[in-house]
Amino acid sequence: LLLLLAKKCISILQPRKFDVELSAVLVKRIVFLIGDIQVSVTSYILKIAVVAVFLAFLVTIGIYPSVFVLVESQYKCEDGSSRLFNDLFLPFLFLVYNTFDFAGRVSAEKFKPLLNAYNILPFALMRIFFIPLVLTCNIPDSQFPTKLPYDAAFFVIVVFFAFSNGYLASSAMMLGPALVSPKDQSLAGTIMIFALTVGLFAGGAYHFYVYSLVWARVHLIVEDSAA
Repeated sequence: LLLLLAKKCISILQPRKFDVELSAVLVKRIVFLIGDIQVSVTSYILKIAVVAVFLAFLVTIGIYPSVFVLVESQYKCEDGSSRLFNDLFLPFLFLVYNTFDFAGRVSAEKFKPLLNAYNILPFALMRIFFIPLVLTCNIPDSQFPTKLPYDAAFFVIVVFFAFSNGYLASSAMMLGPALVSPKDQSLAGTIMIFALTVGLFAGGAYHFYVYSLVWARVHLIVEDSAA
């Protein structure tokens, strides 16, 4: 009798399979909830750096290279003009852009960044003014007025545009992890990469809109000629 009673007590005290599975599900949900809270808190801390890197690539991919390659030299097809103003104009443009973009990235890494949590967002917003500047360069058949037809003015824009992109992007990517504790820096890096990717996607989508604005007049001219 005592032996049967002892076995009964042991069976009651042993956890049931259902209870174990329920406990495991609850633990997993708690872990996921804690992870979501951690991501939300870290994202809130990084909000300025996240918006800055998003704007950097939104503006850059929005007009480069799609709109930049539409600009032509003021000396194109002129008698005695160099190939640099004709078939080599675009390759030279890419060379200048990549050179100064790289210089901006190196400057942000090698020297103490001038951008911090207080001024990086205004700097990112100021780069939006590059959009109307490029649209007023020497773009044939554009519906926008050509206010800057000179090659020198265009390449000054390219230099500042490229350098500011490299400097802003690198500064924002370095600023993000620096705003959180060391144990959260890996998560912060992941969030910053996600913001960069979203910025690339948004810039790629936005460039279709800008491109359509530039060539709206061209389509009208072609339609009138066909009629």
